[in-house]
Amino acid sequence: MTIEEVNDATIMTIISEIGLEGIRKFDSAKQFTAWLRLAPNNKISGGKVLFETLPILLEI
Repeated sequence: MTIEEVNDATIMTIISEIGLEGIRKFDSAKQFTAWLRLAPNNKISGGKVLFETLPILLEI
């Protein structure tokens, strides 16, 4: 599985931000994608999206 536009430079940037062992700082893939700001934080009730936000950036 690949994500379009994610290339070697993108991966190197992520590694430079979190370090080689940095991925272990996250308890789950969901937390990691939220930290990358790839996962929206939608509040859904009754099948309707009440509001959409992107997660805030957190320093690790």
